[in-house]
Amino acid sequence: MYRIFKFLYTGGFSTLVHYASMFGLVYLSVSPIVSTFIGAILGAIVNYILQYYITFNSKKSHFITGIKYIFVVLLGVGSNTIIFALFYEKIGFTILVAQVATTTIVTVQNFLFYKFLVFKERDSR
Repeated sequence: MYRIFKFLYTGGFSTLVHYASMFGLVYLSVSPIVSTFIGAILGAIVNYILQYYITFNSKKSHFITGIKYIFVVLLGVGSNTIIFALFYEKIGFTILVAQVATTTIVTVQNFLFYKFLVFKERDSR
């Protein structure tokens, strides 16, 4: 259970990086969909470092873990972009509401992938 709190804390900081860069780009008149894509990439870079060292305290090779993480990030960034576009363009949510709803969904997806794939600890059997 403690790991979930670490995940939310470190992921929260990564989300802050995502949102700050996204809203900065929107302020500079970049499309909201392009802005959330770029923000998600920047947040993912910060997130890998925090999840590796703080949440999962991984001792695994960065090469193997990194490959798995990139796969999960591609899924996460893709999910983020598609879900955000759906909420923003099709449903008509504001940028903030669309991104918060999207983040909620992608957070659950990411935790499950990190726990059971990227940072999975070996079974002791």
